[in-house]
Amino acid sequence: MRSATDEQIISYAREQFPDLDPGEMRVERTPEGLSVFPSPVYGD
Repeated sequence: MRSATDEQIISYAREQFPDLDPGEMRVERTPEGLSVFPSPVYGD
């Protein structure tokens, strides 16, 4: 299985969650491929 590049991950994430900025998503590699989750960013 080929590993995805950061560019591929970001474009995939943008397709999944067009309303989110890249900083607002969490991408996890799973045996099935990549899973993208909205990851709310809370102020420090």
